[in-house]
Amino acid sequence: RVRAWAHERSLWLDEVLLATNIRDRDTVQLLTQSLSNSQSAPPGFLVLTDLGSSVWGLSELGLRLLPMMASIGSVVIAVAAGRRLFTSRAAQLAFVSFLAFSPVLIYYSQEFKQYSLDVLATLVVLLMWVRRDQWAPHWTYGLVGLLLVQFSITAVFSLLALGTSLMIEWLFKYRPIAHVGQEFRRHLKVFFFWLVGGVLHGLYLLTAPPN
Repeated sequence: RVRAWAHERSLWLDEVLLATNIRDRDTVQLLTQSLSNSQSAPPGFLVLTDLGSSVWGLSELGLRLLPMMASIGSVVIAVAAGRRLFTSRAAQLAFVSFLAFSPVLIYYSQEFKQYSLDVLATLVVLLMWVRRDQWAPHWTYGLVGLLLVQFSITAVFSLLALGTSLMIEWLFKYRPIAHVGQEFRRHLKVFFFWLVGGVLHGLYLLTAPPN
């Protein structure tokens, strides 16, 4: 991934169309006005890219730094998730290898779009699932979900799947409905954070809707 990023190939059309928005607008405008050139991106991605461009400039390397770091982070998270998801060492190795050496993921790791953050967000949600017994009731579990939704559009669907899976698990684990209700109340602050994250992203879409 670092080698692909350092190759510094020229921006292609879609990347240029998104980059012109970063060049021509400040942070407030990025969050309150529809992006030009039929572009769309999560608000967190736009903010971090705008901050990064003030340090690194609008070069290929600067614009693609965030996707590259997110893609490397995906491999790291895959290692942590794979250890809990699979008991077989061969399965763990296969899981991480598919992510680490996928030509598609390597390619998108050096493209100025939010796709690498979508992959990272999905893997973080997967890690949240396999470590739910230790993390789920804590407020930080909710905060992570709130942040993911600001950086990845697909995180909305991943978190919905995670929340639904948790409730289905409670139904099988705690047959009396009263116990399910107790478990839901125990996780209420987590779902509240997720709801706030969804509302914030929804306000962004209403304020600066993709055209």
